[in-house]
Amino acid sequence: NFFSKSPGMNQDRKKESSAHGTARRNSSSTHLSNIKRRHQNRRKHVPPSSTSRRKPWVLNPFRQKDEDEVLATRTHNRRRWSHVFPPGEIEFKRDTGPNWKSLCQPAILPLTIDFHPSPQELNNPEKFHFQFYDLLLSATDHSYYTSHSELLMEMVRQRLVQDFQIVPQSIIKESKRRGEIERLEQAKAKKVRPREGSSMVRRPVQGRLFHSKDEDDGKIQHTLSMGHKIQVLTYDPTSDKIEVIQYNASFAQNDKRNIQTYGYMVWSHSSQSYQKVAQTFVKYTKLYRWNKVDNLICGDTGMTLSSGTRFRRLSFGLIPDCFLDPSAEQEYISRFQRLLEYVSKLQPKDARNKIEIKIVTTKDSKPDSQNELAITRRSAEDSMERFIVRLGKGKRDKYEWMEMLMDPIFDTRRTYRIMFHWLVGSAAKVEAQIQLLQRRCTQFGLKLIQFPQSSVSSNLFLNPFQVPTMIPVRESKKALEVEAALVDRFYFVHDGIRLMERADVKTMGEFHPDFDFPVNRRFPVRQYIHHSGTIFIRLMTNDKGWVLFIIFSNHHRIGGDEEMKSLARNVLTTVQTHITNVDGNSGSG
Repeated sequence: NFFSKSPGMNQDRKKESSAHGTARRNSSSTHLSNIKRRHQNRRKHVPPSSTSRRKPWVLNPFRQKDEDEVLATRTHNRRRWSHVFPPGEIEFKRDTGPNWKSLCQPAILPLTIDFHPSPQELNNPEKFHFQFYDLLLSATDHSYYTSHSELLMEMVRQRLVQDFQIVPQSIIKESKRRGEIERLEQAKAKKVRPREGSSMVRRPVQGRLFHSKDEDDGKIQHTLSMGHKIQVLTYDPTSDKIEVIQYNASFAQNDKRNIQTYGYMVWSHSSQSYQKVAQTFVKYTKLYRWNKVDNLICGDTGMTLSSGTRFRRLSFGLIPDCFLDPSAEQEYISRFQRLLEYVSKLQPKDARNKIEIKIVTTKDSKPDSQNELAITRRSAEDSMERFIVRLGKGKRDKYEWMEMLMDPIFDTRRTYRIMFHWLVGSAAKVEAQIQLLQRRCTQFGLKLIQFPQSSVSSNLFLNPFQVPTMIPVRESKKALEVEAALVDRFYFVHDGIRLMERADVKTMGEFHPDFDFPVNRRFPVRQYIHHSGTIFIRLMTNDKGWVLFIIFSNHHRIGGDEEMKSLARNVLTTVQTHITNVDGNSGSG
């Protein structure tokens, strides 16, 4: 229930700052200044000796009287959570002090918001700037939606997933009424009489008028808000199109005050010790390419779910067997070819290009990992074969799909990656499709294991409660010896080359400043996975040949299995001991 009381709302409601901006922050600041002024006036009646010992007044969110005064001002930040309580703010005042439970069980964001800027504020170029685009179903080759209203609702759902909230029409009417009152008061103060018959808001040259739609003209409109980002989606049957207007607050810019880096220690189950972790928080999100997303929703087959687009994803991998003879290797290839036959049936019949996977065996020349680092320019996902899989088979089924990605090369000495990306698809249908693939792999005798997103991501701190273990080796020859031992002695398999972004390279370099990693470009790194699928090791090599071994676990594989946990700890301990023996000067990061 999106509107039920949740333990996280109490804490979030008392926060003065928010992750999102508001169009009325100036009025909020004025209100707080008035509160402070009243407190200062009260001190005039206090004896000097008592006043001199008191500290300057500051807002105390846990002091009932201060909270009452602050809550009197209506802003988007303060109404983002609190409006779901019918009695007003009473629910927030039953308990005092921080709600620690909400730290690990955060509340679900309500679907609606009861605050909206007035039309004058939206059309003020000093406060908001806008942009717009249109969507035409008739412009696409295939119509996957029965009506514009069906497409419109899908567009609304996508925005709700991205933390937007629906603004009810009653709230929009109230904001217009409030804006008209403010306009009349300003006109009265200037002693300017408004013309009779003039419209409520004049259309500015720099912006577009935010106006209501007539109820009987067949238009459908939805307004969604994030405070500093507001979108209006309108379907007009006369023009047979959907218009999207985006309002972005001018003040929503991140600076040093809005970017906070938080460092803390997290217990590592693998290493059985505390490890350093850092997370960076920003107040305002970056501008998002909604035009591209909406075209994907419409069914534009020429576009893909690439980096920069927020979508759901799952990653899997095939881990090769340890071949004792050539016949075992050939058997492994035959199993994979049976999988390819199954996958080819998932492709649409009208697919432009059929997937082509190159097979490489031990008879072929062994790839030079150092040379691969030098020539790698694209991320692993960018170089993968991809195609669309329809999730709805019947004519009456809702249009749902996901994207399937596969490595272009199947090397019997390396892992083979299979990924699933989806934007328009229900969890039940996606899960059913993936379970079919898993059953097929089991039937063919292939070892398909789910991998964490961090194994393909540049950022190894995606999960704030999981931390990698870092072990430096400050000598090139010894580092190469350790890397060779991973494959020859400790049953690790090559998992390909990964590209790390500059910001993430800088973050990792801060743990060992003497490594001096280059932060002016994307940084290629080698990665290995244990044959059990429980442990990954990523190697960051600097210009001197020094290597930082970054070890992190596969929580999907380990789960709550005590046997797997014990295996992962043993693997980590064995690798750490070996590195210590090879390089006595190395230590854990």
